[in-house]
Amino acid sequence: LVCLGLGRTGSTSLALGIEHLDYTVIHDDEHVELRQLYEWVEEDEIDWDEFNSMAGQMGFNATFKTDWEWAKVHPEVKVILTVRDSAEKYAASWLKAVSFIDIIERIPYRWMRNS
Repeated sequence: LVCLGLGRTGSTSLALGIEHLDYTVIHDDEHVELRQLYEWVEEDEIDWDEFNSMAGQMGFNATFKTDWEWAKVHPEVKVILTVRDSAEKYAASWLKAVSFIDIIERIPYRWMRNS
């Protein structure tokens, strides 16, 4: 199962719902566990087929973090697209989240000076 869409389009709610249906989802919190796989994809050491195969071996069977081109050439994969009602609602949602950036630039989240 592949879920595609931009941030702030309900993906967290959808991930929680999919987990409730007994899927093991790659969403935001799994990045640390899968960091090496993402690095290998970025460095072209593995492709998305290998990434998804390796993630599957780790027990993941749903992802929000795969390439849409990969999903397009795999008709056996079910795809869910998340969207917002309008561009205005999408922008308003991001404006609410933007204050988070200010928080992570402060101690204790920041340990080095920003130039």
